[in-house]
Amino acid sequence: ERSTPEFLAFDESTGDFYHQHESDSQKSSSFGGDDRSAVAVIVETVRLLQASQWARGVAHRRILLVFTAEEEPGFLGAKYLSLHEPALFASLEISLSIDGPLDFRSNYPRDSFVAVVSESDSTAMPYKHMLELMEEFCGRSGTRFGRTEIGLGMGDFSCFPASAHAGLHIRSPVRGFHRTERLNVQDLINHIDLLCYLLLGWDHSPPANTSPQTSAGGADDKSR
Repeated sequence: ERSTPEFLAFDESTGDFYHQHESDSQKSSSFGGDDRSAVAVIVETVRLLQASQWARGVAHRRILLVFTAEEEPGFLGAKYLSLHEPALFASLEISLSIDGPLDFRSNYPRDSFVAVVSESDSTAMPYKHMLELMEEFCGRSGTRFGRTEIGLGMGDFSCFPASAHAGLHIRSPVRGFHRTERLNVQDLINHIDLLCYLLLGWDHSPPANTSPQTSAGGADDKSR
């Protein structure tokens, strides 16, 4: 009940959303920002690509969106799907999860994004291709991403079957771990841009005029 929208506030000086109880040590100031910001990134990415690409005839392969429930008690939703709906994960080239706070043992804000992947997986497909696309995106947008193994086995993706190829995930843009959470609007937009780039580039190089929509990329809305 403490994470409903009426408890969220906006700091105009920093561009952060935050919880109104942030400075009260006796009250929870978590709004589930790691998962909620990830859902926002995924939904807005699909909406944007549908309007600007797919509805105009740009072909794409099947994209499966999976939103899981009951992560905190022990990944119950992910475990249920893996056990009772294994066909859901059949024929997937990669499962890309977005979860966990961006600043969790990372070099944020120097690194705008964090990829969580093991050293061995980072040199194997399909994860190698995903990391290459992230490198391209950061080169074009003037940003950088970090890579870590901290977080492996700590999210829903760790419960997916091997067929899901879920060995890489991206930290969500929220900062703070389950309390004093903050979500910067520019970080949110940056992650939407990154996911757009990854989906467009998975099968082929993005169009020449496809560039990040953030201030870092310096593009205006016409390129959308």
